[in-house]
Amino acid sequence: MNFEWIALTPDAVFIRASILILMAGVVLDSAELIGHRRLYARGAIFGGGTKGSDVARTSVTPEVFAGYTRLFDRIAIFDRVVTHRVLLALNGLQFVLAFGFIAFPAFTPYIVAVTICIRLISMARHGAHGSEGADHMVLILLVSTMVYYIAPGALAKRSVLWFIAAQSLLAYFTAGIVKARHSRWTKGSAMRQILSTDLFGNRPLADLFSRRTWLGPLLCWAVIVFECLLPLLVFTGPAGCIAFLCMGLVFHLTIAAIQGLNLFVFAFAASYPALLVTSLDLNGLLVTIHR
Repeated sequence: MNFEWIALTPDAVFIRASILILMAGVVLDSAELIGHRRLYARGAIFGGGTKGSDVARTSVTPEVFAGYTRLFDRIAIFDRVVTHRVLLALNGLQFVLAFGFIAFPAFTPYIVAVTICIRLISMARHGAHGSEGADHMVLILLVSTMVYYIAPGALAKRSVLWFIAAQSLLAYFTAGIVKARHSRWTKGSAMRQILSTDLFGNRPLADLFSRRTWLGPLLCWAVIVFECLLPLLVFTGPAGCIAFLCMGLVFHLTIAAIQGLNLFVFAFAASYPALLVTSLDLNGLLVTIHR
């Protein structure tokens, strides 16, 4: 298969593809927050009126309870400035700006900069327990695209794509290694336990895992192998990289469908253009070395 078109494609095309995917995720994320706006009203769990003492002590360890107490105290202070109405307005602006990226491409750096500010405010308002890994990944990629636009030369701009690719691979490897070190994953109980929760659960699948006990270890190890080993396909050349990207997309779409973790799809898919470019660069470097 001929992959010369990748090398001939300007880096700006890959960055814009990443931003387009990110903005699609931002639209969905903003819509979800607006749809669940009652959770951020005063007195709700992320509204600033809830005190740490209102959290059920019986369901968490003292360390986790202390974390929730600090979270709610922090939200209570931050809520004086960023009320739930302000938060909703900011996310409404973020929603509109995401479409502005398509309509006004010349203003992309400014749109990305404002989006970064809004997401930083939202993450500070939500606290550590109110955000997820995908939020951090989205923020890293948005900042990376800003660096791309202010980078002085072609090599510096290309380095941004390499950084995005490295960040994506690190995220996969880290997630896999952490799971491989955890007994709940290696013994196969993690999947059933996660699916049994109210927040990320799926009761029919949890019941299926309880009846078919062999499914848990099989899928737990499948996830570990996918996150630890399959990203190495990026280093085998563009064909292997594309195979990994397809599997990664299926992986994240499946998780989104089962657990509702929709932002992860866009957070990682936005890094895929950079992974493809990096794979081609590494392949070209190896060919040059072997000559």
